[in-house]
Amino acid sequence: MNDTNKIVQNLGTIGAKIIGYVGRYRTVIVIFIACIAILASVLQAQSYLNPVRNEDKYVEVQSSANSKKIDQAIVEKLSKTQGDYSSTADSNFVPDRSNPFAE
Repeated sequence: MNDTNKIVQNLGTIGAKIIGYVGRYRTVIVIFIACIAILASVLQAQSYLNPVRNEDKYVEVQSSANSKKIDQAIVEKLSKTQGDYSSTADSNFVPDRSNPFAE
């Protein structure tokens, strides 16, 4: 029983010393913990910004992609019809008009 009381008293004095130490340097401890949290978040964000590319997955997706070819017959047909239509633009430009911004 004596040993238990002595241990409890020793823990009480040690706890009081720790609380006093933490109380004295609480600003430094809070800043240190904040710096660690910011560093951890920056490192995590960096892993999202610069992901490592999986070459096997890239090659697999690249090989399975279907590229479509342009039908040259349709291109020739459309180029012929494009020349058939004449288009004109009717502008409302008056050459004798004075420019108010030039004055």
